[in-house]
Amino acid sequence: MTVVIPALAEKGHLFHTLAALAANPADQLAETLVIVVVNNGPRETVDREMFTDNQETIAILNGLIAGRTRVSEYTDGGLRGVIDFLRGSGLRIGLIDASSTGCEIPSSLAGVGTARKIGLDLALTLRPSPRERPVLVCLDADTIVAPDYLPAIRRHFHDPEHGAAVIAFNHPLPDDTDRRAAIVCYELFLRYYVLGLFWAASPYAFHSIGSTMVFTPDRYVAVRGMSRRTAGEDFYFLNKLRKAGPISSLTDTCVRPSDRISSRVPFGTGKRMIRHLAGERDEYLFYHPEIFAILRKWLALMDEGWQLQAKVILDAASSLHPELRGFLERQNFAEVWPRIRRQVREYAAAQRAFHTWFDGFRTLRLVHELAASAYPPQPMAAALSWLMNVWGQNGPGPGEAGFSGNLQAQEACLMTLRSVEAPNVLRGAF
Repeated sequence: MTVVIPALAEKGHLFHTLAALAANPADQLAETLVIVVVNNGPRETVDREMFTDNQETIAILNGLIAGRTRVSEYTDGGLRGVIDFLRGSGLRIGLIDASSTGCEIPSSLAGVGTARKIGLDLALTLRPSPRERPVLVCLDADTIVAPDYLPAIRRHFHDPEHGAAVIAFNHPLPDDTDRRAAIVCYELFLRYYVLGLFWAASPYAFHSIGSTMVFTPDRYVAVRGMSRRTAGEDFYFLNKLRKAGPISSLTDTCVRPSDRISSRVPFGTGKRMIRHLAGERDEYLFYHPEIFAILRKWLALMDEGWQLQAKVILDAASSLHPELRGFLERQNFAEVWPRIRRQVREYAAAQRAFHTWFDGFRTLRLVHELAASAYPPQPMAAALSWLMNVWGQNGPGPGEAGFSGNLQAQEACLMTLRSVEAPNVLRGAF
């Protein structure tokens, strides 16, 4: 097993993440390599403090790899105990220096996607024991894992049917009330969207969080590797990965992505935290439930009517909602579907071709277009009331007054949704 961790100015977090990995069983550590990719763009484009942090991180990692007993001069008091623990833990660490002068990533490619790709591509060159099925694991430098993390992954991939998976996650809930409210709101939004996709029977109903991605080398190679995007690389990579086969849900363990505030990328947890705390928009508005109902009917139409002509399908889509037909026309469905039909003669092949075209990206575009036109976002209470009802759970009333300001009630909903895990069968729909 190879765990790849990209790191940009992560000295304060990385070694705690490594320590969490090192708390896994010794026999698992003996058969696992952790590759840290310390990275940045060209020196002139990088903040001085971030570059210095990277260089200090490299110095500490080199000391650990070399087995030096002296604490690095770059190790402050808060890290010394962690470094001492790592030194005696048996954790196998590899370092890729994509930071120092002459080693940095070109500015046009610099970012987390390229850093992940560097580590994963190198991992492909390693030669595991013939008795083991190799597994590639993505983790982030600020994400904490459980002591059963490595065993759970290894058990999951003993099943030859599992070529890719996403690991269960829970954001830590900080003591600070404002930050706690922000991360609870964001995680509720994430789970609402994915469980809504599950209910609609979308095969792309999985979370796109980089630190939860696990897959075999053959699946990685099948999609030509990691996306080099500077942000959203996890979404685009998983979108490709799903087209190569099912993505299972790994729930025997859990990762804890950071809830920290960060503006390094234009979207994601850090940016959402900033936006929430600044009050830039009403974060307590979620996608209208009717959007998922339309998606559900659209996917059912294509499941049952895969032999229909494009015009008939478009007419049927119009009866579901005129905006759905408009979206399909803008996506050139009338030209795409005849080409697909000419290439397939059976149900399974038609479904595979359709879902390859109507993928996670097009699904999200449809959701956004419906939200911008026919079905504007609804208050959190109304959205969660619908979702928890269709999943057989108790939730807020659809018009419950003050729910968006009731953090305790929101946390109760979050705890319930964390325990809801739909069956994997829908993820193997094509």
